[in-house]
Amino acid sequence: MAINCGAIAVTLIEAELFGHKQGAFTGAGDERMGLVRSADNGTLFLDEIAELPLAAQTTLLRVLQEGEVLAIGADKPVAVAVRGVTATHRSLDADVDAKRFRADLRARLLGVQTVLPPLRERPEDLGHLISTLLAIVAPGRELAFAADAIAALYSYAWPLNIRELDRSLAAAAAVARDRIELAHLPPNVRTPVAPETDDGLRDVLVASIARHDGNLAAVARELGRDRTQIRRWMKRFGLARSGGRD
Repeated sequence: MAINCGAIAVTLIEAELFGHKQGAFTGAGDERMGLVRSADNGTLFLDEIAELPLAAQTTLLRVLQEGEVLAIGADKPVAVAVRGVTATHRSLDADVDAKRFRADLRARLLGVQTVLPPLRERPEDLGHLISTLLAIVAPGRELAFAADAIAALYSYAWPLNIRELDRSLAAAAAVARDRIELAHLPPNVRTPVAPETDDGLRDVLVASIARHDGNLAAVARELGRDRTQIRRWMKRFGLARSGGRD
């Protein structure tokens, strides 16, 4: 059960998460078990956990610590068995210091932690992400990239991370025919870089060769160059293809 804590109205979040009895408050015409109980014997994913109001944090701590949830207006708690997974783009430690997040809940959430670096720090992932996202936003289409377009994608810093990459590809795919050109990308992503003099050309070439498993014809189509130029670049950068074909 995936829940975005920032997408639920503050006045309703406890009722939505933990449930309520009929007539527990104005507007509570029906009894609801709540999203936490809906995740019983499964995984409860709380996205943007830092957006959870302090009152709801107290109740969530009880759920995680005691394995039970007390619905609004109920007399007895109900046992639940959930595995908790949380995510946030903010620093919970900073929020604890600022009294916006409970220290005891922060301590309860400590466990296996993964910090996902911003997209600008992992350009080696761009090729895989672009292929995956294009398959989602343009299903069934085989779209190539002009060399300056792919260079722009690799040169841009992506301050809004994968959501920005996703929307940029969706916008480009909406207006492109068989190939995404530089002009199809959003204005803030376009970079007037000549790929043959761009310091990032080697990274673009390496990613394309890996993405196409050494198929130089596919690499040439994607970068908008002929195979002779691709081979020149490979020689220039000392690159070898692995298991591919012309």
